[in-house]
Amino acid sequence: MKRILILTAAGVMLSNPTELRAQSSTIDQDIERIDLNLLDLQFDFTQLDPAFIEEAPQRWKLTVGAPIAFNSNVANAETGALSDFHSAPSLALSYTRPMGGGVALEISALSTLDAYFDETAADQSSLGSSAKISLGDATKGWAPYASYSFTSLYSDQFGDHKVSTHSFTGGFGRTVGLAVGTKLSVDANVTRREASLATVEQWRFTASTTLSQQIDATSSFQVQAQAFWAGFTGGASDGRDDEQIILVGAYSRALVPDLVNLTIAAKFQRNWSNVAGKSYSVFDVGPRLNFVSKF
Repeated sequence: MKRILILTAAGVMLSNPTELRAQSSTIDQDIERIDLNLLDLQFDFTQLDPAFIEEAPQRWKLTVGAPIAFNSNVANAETGALSDFHSAPSLALSYTRPMGGGVALEISALSTLDAYFDETAADQSSLGSSAKISLGDATKGWAPYASYSFTSLYSDQFGDHKVSTHSFTGGFGRTVGLAVGTKLSVDANVTRREASLATVEQWRFTASTTLSQQIDATSSFQVQAQAFWAGFTGGASDGRDDEQIILVGAYSRALVPDLVNLTIAAKFQRNWSNVAGKSYSVFDVGPRLNFVSKF
């Protein structure tokens, strides 16, 4: 960790402030695009079954995602937005272990690519891992949780390393049944993000609500609204404040139960910032095939 910080400091000394602001701004946009791409992973139909955690004392899950989507603003630009189709395949491995009393531990590893058809300068990739401990059953009351995640971001297909981030999150959630097959989930959390590049470090407060409707034995529909405030704390970004909303609608259908499912998701992202040029809107829509293996 010290070695990374020393190299970053050396980079600051050798670069002029304008170049640093441009570099950190681009990297922050790249991180936001990864977060948006991964949102529809949570709408995997196999995760809607409440018996998933209860079926066995432990569970491994391997998911290969193959999406193609249209993005209305590839570079998260305030003006002059460029649109393009892109493919964002992902490979995720997770392990869940219930510990009794509503306590559960989940660890995961994730690899992603993001390749654009025409705007290839926006291509990127990432490696990540996370660990989360849940301290209660959200279907029976407010359940607190804590998590840590690591992400390493690269240009192109695992080309030059751009930044590594460490995110520490604490929050709580609640899920209530509204009717047969219908449930409402709410979540609130705070995240501290440290990074090898100080200008993307931030505090983030997030609140979200998700309405899920199980249509039949193999399909479901979900709508999610998410809002957050982010306060940047490092380098040239110190003092920058962003507010953002994300709206997601997703239809999921199990094509082969517990093996292949299809998700069609539409995502809208709107960001407001006190920094000129950093307010933007993005619309991203397309299908995703998930190949799932649980063992």
